[in-house]
Amino acid sequence: MDMAKRLLRAKAEQTKRRHPHNGPVGTHLVKLIVRLSLVLTSAELIFRYVCGFGDPVVVETDPIIEYQLVASKRYRRFHNDIFINSHRMRSREFEWDKVDEARVLLVGDSIVYGDHHLDQTATISAQLEQQLATMQCPALVMAAATSSWGPKNELEFLNRYGFFHAQAVVVVLSTHDHLDYPSFNNWDIPYALTPAWTAVSDVVHRVFTWGVKWATPSVQLAPLNREQLSLVALQQLLALATVQAPWVEIQVHPTRHELETGKFFGLEYFTRHAQPFNLPISPTYSPTLTSTAQRLYADDIHPSKLGARLIAQSLAKRLRPHLQCAPE
Repeated sequence: MDMAKRLLRAKAEQTKRRHPHNGPVGTHLVKLIVRLSLVLTSAELIFRYVCGFGDPVVVETDPIIEYQLVASKRYRRFHNDIFINSHRMRSREFEWDKVDEARVLLVGDSIVYGDHHLDQTATISAQLEQQLATMQCPALVMAAATSSWGPKNELEFLNRYGFFHAQAVVVVLSTHDHLDYPSFNNWDIPYALTPAWTAVSDVVHRVFTWGVKWATPSVQLAPLNREQLSLVALQQLLALATVQAPWVEIQVHPTRHELETGKFFGLEYFTRHAQPFNLPISPTYSPTLTSTAQRLYADDIHPSKLGARLIAQSLAKRLRPHLQCAPE
């Protein structure tokens, strides 16, 4: 009996030496799952509640416009509220055929859209509404704008949906718009094409997209061709706007470098090429703001909340005389 016990004990010791990690069935698998779950949960909490990932703004591709915002959606991105109305604009909801109110249509890209570092209430369109209201001119300000759009995207959007009975149209351009023409390459779209399941999947998709875009540059037209096509689209856009609205003007948004140096390349370029239309054209920021440039930008191009407020204040003063404001 003792001999049998010793043999069994020896065999157990031998098995333990051969398989030192063996324990109760599934113990190590369970530990692995628990650790992985803790890592993913921690990453999810950090990415979602600290960084603001998890709820990307979604667009849908279009064979003519290239891409456009999905209608009637709410998002929480980078701790900012984002609302897209039924007309695919980042503006408050409105009725298309209601004509007994003053209406302003801002046309542009991420400058007007607000990117995702600005809350809905801090965008140029929202702050312009507030400024006009303080001037006893309640008005609807619409934003026909989506990040990375150029004149061609904007033209096709307005061709399809119209100008929404706007009394005033403001076309907001940036220096890079002179080379902005659709590539119809999904990797160039700065939005998600599908909702994210989790914040972790959102980050993974974002990193993957950056990697693919970096590794496989999109095939685009030569700069000269892009410039010519973009300019043609802009001229068509301005021609259409002057027919559709009583007042049209152009605002050119400088980069931070342009404002700091006082060399407004974009303003000079678009002033020259928009001259045949005889439209008012001015910079979004006065050259006198050079010393405060750093406070007016969230990065090299996009306005900060303060920057958007100054643009809205300037626009309100310019547009007020051209609006038929109904009493509140």
